[in-house]
Amino acid sequence: MKSKTFLNNSLRSRVKGQLWIPILLAIGFFLAFPVAGIMSLENWDGYRYTAEQIARCYQNLWKDGFVLSGAIITFAAAFINGVNGFWYLYSSEKVDFYHCLPVKRSRMFWQKVTAGIGYFLIPYVAMEFLAVCVGALRGYFSLALMGMALKMLFVHLVLYLWSYFCVVLAISLTGNLLMGGLMTAGIFLYGPIFGYIMEASKINFFQTYTTNNSIQWNQEYAGLSFSPLTMISILRNEYSTGQGYWKNILLMLLLAVIVAAAAFFAYKKRPMETAGKSMVYRFVGILVEFMIVIPAGLGTGILFYMLSGGGKKDLWYVLGLVFGTLLIHCLLQVIYKLDFRKFFDAKLQLVLTGACVALAALVFRFDLLGYDAYLPEYEKLEKIEVSWSVLSGRENINDKYEEKDGTFKGSDWWSEAEKSSDLYEDIRYIVEKQEERNQGESYENYANPITLKYTCSSGKTAVRKYWASAEEKKEILRACDRTGEYRKNKYSFLQIPSEYLKSINCDYINEESYSIPQKEREALLEALKQDIEDADTETLLGIPAAGLSFNYSNVPGTDGEQTDVWGYAYVYPEYERTLAILKETGYPLSMEEIDIESVKYSVVGLRVSDEEKYLTDRKALEELKKALIPYDFETGWIDIEDRIFVSVKIAGDRNESVYYLIKDRMPQFMKDEVEKEYEKNGEQSPYFTEDMVEAEESWID
Repeated sequence: MKSKTFLNNSLRSRVKGQLWIPILLAIGFFLAFPVAGIMSLENWDGYRYTAEQIARCYQNLWKDGFVLSGAIITFAAAFINGVNGFWYLYSSEKVDFYHCLPVKRSRMFWQKVTAGIGYFLIPYVAMEFLAVCVGALRGYFSLALMGMALKMLFVHLVLYLWSYFCVVLAISLTGNLLMGGLMTAGIFLYGPIFGYIMEASKINFFQTYTTNNSIQWNQEYAGLSFSPLTMISILRNEYSTGQGYWKNILLMLLLAVIVAAAAFFAYKKRPMETAGKSMVYRFVGILVEFMIVIPAGLGTGILFYMLSGGGKKDLWYVLGLVFGTLLIHCLLQVIYKLDFRKFFDAKLQLVLTGACVALAALVFRFDLLGYDAYLPEYEKLEKIEVSWSVLSGRENINDKYEEKDGTFKGSDWWSEAEKSSDLYEDIRYIVEKQEERNQGESYENYANPITLKYTCSSGKTAVRKYWASAEEKKEILRACDRTGEYRKNKYSFLQIPSEYLKSINCDYINEESYSIPQKEREALLEALKQDIEDADTETLLGIPAAGLSFNYSNVPGTDGEQTDVWGYAYVYPEYERTLAILKETGYPLSMEEIDIESVKYSVVGLRVSDEEKYLTDRKALEELKKALIPYDFETGWIDIEDRIFVSVKIAGDRNESVYYLIKDRMPQFMKDEVEKEYEKNGEQSPYFTEDMVEAEESWID
């Protein structure tokens, strides 16, 4: 009873003496909520938004802007309150004073925690309520908005508890300001820094590694979820879309409970005489050294590797590994012992951490775990999906659009391929050829890698990037089109009602563009839809005759928002309905209709000169014309010769146009010219290599 009474009196006196903390936080939340809300409303008025548009923007402010601004002040509050409550642990005099009081350590710990939570909650609730009032005075108030405010309060409270107990744990495990600051920074930054080191190692040493996009990396790398700084960024994106954020909130709450328990026991068991020392618990110091030295050694090694050039990258990698491991270990010993003479102490730990760094480096450098060779067993493979976003030229398939209740929502998509033993063997062949195709510069013959995603029956997913030939890509595309979903998702933007269609532009084979008149758009749109539906797979693997870009504006999206949509579709020679309409414009729809005046070309390579040469012979131009394809019509499944730069002068045009050459249509005189240029500069052209292989196979037969 005496302990409880003393504790209550101490809490009241503590609050009176530290009113500056809630006042300071109130100012911060005042700027984050009411001031930010007022400024946003004034800006929207200045942009002459309608009342309906302002209402939607204000609702989005509670789902996005306030979440971020509130999180920034929440981090500051967690740091201030954590340091303020437990700062005394770094002073032996204060430790002697506080721990000699008639109060149990457990009671004292929770008393300080209670004060810290109160310092955060009171100004937060007051300023958030004031922000609601600001909106209500302008006529933007609803029960749904109040619900959003309560949810945001819970989100920021969970984030505060997690961050606050991280600070308390760092202070409870350390004995001085320097180590406490480093420990706090390490807790907040360790996950993302470690992730970036692993990312850099995979990019440099794994031939099939790809992140595809930042969102995918956020989902796949679990280490980001253990840092409050990166978790709030992930959570903000999920919270703004209203999907999947509760699982991360619950994860944050679980982590807050775990860190709170660790901080409590570290505080309760902390010896009084450790004030002023670097680490309170020796085993924690050893654990921290392994956690820091291993990624630091790997990080320094990969940094040296990336900065080096020529043929000595591996040597620089080894030097970086040794330098980083030795330096960080020695610095930690100086910080631990607070004595520069202890620079080379703990030699056994140095040997062990060095061995771990060496093992990790070998795993990455020589792919000892078989990352690049990974291919799930056929029986365990549930589905194979393909990303065509970098393979479809200007079509650039990124989003599919789904209609629901008159609104359209865009989302990333993967094209599922029809699973078959033939497709599996094709992919196995591609996987086995990766090491060979990545040697030297041979990968240039497999431009634009293909990205596959494997999903096993267990739910495990894996994403890999492969160099594949044009024919191999065609086989995979054929498998995708057999499911019926490929072209449905690829051309889903065409299902948006034509009332939102702002313009259609046609890109012709002579690289000129034409805007389709409004009166012809509806007929052209319907003709294209019908042609796409009737086309067989081989048509979609052909060479485009034209390209159509579609621009939609003010398309109704989710939550009452409006958005602009852009889509692109190639027009193939088999699209008879579409071509019949485009012919009326008078522009050419095949290379045969173009009169080429001259061609300027150069052969390029690592050591090959790029001297420009001119071609004006009519017969040669007619032969070369069959191999030309406009720059904008290149796709991943068309085998392009990208070592020849071709500039075409069309009769009647002032400017020259850039074209690619299709390999299997290149005239022999152009191949001979390439061969001559490579021989002159001491290189072998790909055609020379292909001829040698064919000759060897013929001899063997």
